[in-house]
Amino acid sequence: VIWATLENELPKQQRYVEACQELSFASQQAVMMIAQQFRDMDPEGGSQPPTPSGGASGFRSPLISGAMADRRRLNSDLPDFLEVGLDAESRFRRLKEHYIMLKEDQERWEEERASLRWEVEAERGKRQEAEEAERMARAELRLAEEVRDRGKEDQRAIFEIRLEREVASCREELRLRDREAEALREELDLARVQAKTAQRLASQLEMFKKKIEECQSWKREKEDLRQQLDELMSSRPGRQRPKSQSTWIQDLDLDDFLRGGSCSEGSHWSASLLLPGSGAATTPAPGPGFALWLGSADDALDLAALRHRGISAIANMALGGCLE
Repeated sequence: VIWATLENELPKQQRYVEACQELSFASQQAVMMIAQQFRDMDPEGGSQPPTPSGGASGFRSPLISGAMADRRRLNSDLPDFLEVGLDAESRFRRLKEHYIMLKEDQERWEEERASLRWEVEAERGKRQEAEEAERMARAELRLAEEVRDRGKEDQRAIFEIRLEREVASCREELRLRDREAEALREELDLARVQAKTAQRLASQLEMFKKKIEECQSWKREKEDLRQQLDELMSSRPGRQRPKSQSTWIQDLDLDDFLRGGSCSEGSHWSASLLLPGSGAATTPAPGPGFALWLGSADDALDLAALRHRGISAIANMALGGCLE
């Protein structure tokens, strides 16, 4: 009846197939056995049971296909208990053999189903463990990525802070270098000024040294001339200079004497006063400067007032005139 329904009512075939899929395994096996029995009884081979496609592909599982193959083998090996003309005992015996064989197959299938169920449970547990491990791995990976991102952010922040500090230190060092350079420029300018001053002072020092050397040479010449004068005066001890003349030579400033006349007149007149034995006959004729100087000397009765003048300069210039 089931096969006829599936065979004839094609518009409702999908519904019957889905109904068969909702049956238990034993019911599906019984349906398949009934369908196989109908097929074997068809002398022309009959039509094949429908094989649903798409969502109905689970109607014929590999286990059911194996059962159908075993059933064909049993039908070919065992005698048919539905054979016409058999007595009840023979029919019962054949049916019993079929029953025993089917029970053995059922037991084997139960064992296989239990083993398969255990394998399925094991595979399901493994799959769940794998899914859990994958979930944990994904969570750990997510945490690792978060830690890595935080580490990157921390490293970036630390690097930015360090970079800012280095930039600030470099700017401060540059500012200090600028200050040092400015100070060095000021020191250089000051050193240049000091160098110019030192050069000027060095030139002045050289000039002063030359003047000191000249003064020393003049002093030595003065000493030599004084010594020569003393020797010359001591070579004629019988004759001495007049006191008035000697006093004038010591007390009067030769600059005042030379201011009114020429240097040669004063020099010759001084020589006539200094040289022993020189009298009125040997005294040179005084010039205008001599007259002025003599008049000023006559007016200066107080000779002590003239002692503050430069006696050494008078002697030097007088001795110079004598040497000429």
